[in-house]
Amino acid sequence: MVAEVDLEQKLVRQLFPLSGQTAPNDLALSPDGLVAHTAAGGRTLAFSTRTGEILLQGVLPASRELALTPDGSTLLCLPNADGEGVLVADPATHQLQDRIPIEATGGRGTGSGLSLSHGGAFAYVAEVSEDSGYSLAVIDVEARQKVASISLPGDRVFWAIFAPF
Repeated sequence: MVAEVDLEQKLVRQLFPLSGQTAPNDLALSPDGLVAHTAAGGRTLAFSTRTGEILLQGVLPASRELALTPDGSTLLCLPNADGEGVLVADPATHQLQDRIPIEATGGRGTGSGLSLSHGGAFAYVAEVSEDSGYSLAVIDVEARQKVASISLPGDRVFWAIFAPF
């Protein structure tokens, strides 16, 4: 279930049950606030924040994480299935447009912790590979390609977050 909460008034405006699905793993809200894209219950779907109507479902594979660029033009997804890289989709249709390999050794890779830079030009994804360990994949969103792979220390890196310095 997803709740719309008015923080100023401190009250719940409306609830979106998403057809009895389990709690969402992630949400990405369109810039105008009218559509929410969600990864929930083994599905990737979009619903109206006005009516709760499910607008799109069953087009993209089940995903665990989503990110929508600030201009609303590109939806990035980390699919539930391992070894699938980062999916690039059209937010209006959920049609798959591209797949970006993120593994340090060049394979598709399995990502977690999808994050966008402030302007949405770059995406950052933590990635683990049996061959090369943990790394941070840096993706040029417009070019739809990984532009850097930074080796990370440690044995459990699951999240990446962008912070300007």
